[in-house]
Amino acid sequence: MEAELLLQLLQPYLSLMTPESGKPSGTKKSGYFIKDILDLPSADGEEFDEFGRCKSNSQNPTSSDEKHVMKSKKKKARTTFSGKQVFELEKQFDSKKYLSSSDRSQLARRLDVTETQVKIWFQNRRTKWKKIETEREKIDFDGSPEDRKLEEQDDEKSEKSDV
Repeated sequence: MEAELLLQLLQPYLSLMTPESGKPSGTKKSGYFIKDILDLPSADGEEFDEFGRCKSNSQNPTSSDEKHVMKSKKKKARTTFSGKQVFELEKQFDSKKYLSSSDRSQLARRLDVTETQVKIWFQNRRTKWKKIETEREKIDFDGSPEDRKLEEQDDEKSEKSDV
């Protein structure tokens, strides 16, 4: 009984040995598929790639519905807002830098765009606003070269008038 169990467990490995010598055959197999190790039955017509993965129909759509679904998952084209939409978005941005979900929903309905488009527009606009603010602060701190020349000229004039 124990010998039978041992024989069943070793059966896949015994097939790798040559029948006459009981030693491993000269051709060494570099790897095994899980389906082979587990001795899983394969369905008729089932194909596997070089890694032993099943090539399913979901990766190779055949019906027109499946092909349509695959096409719709492609990256969406960039949204172009009309002048009226941009005006409304800018007006809202001036009053609030961050929208609540209800405000976003109302604005999207009013402008006939999706909430996601409004959300992304506000994210991009805040980024632009922060960049402008940072540059403005830098100019105020450093001053542009033209500003410095004007300041120097003003200083020189005030020194001459003091004398």
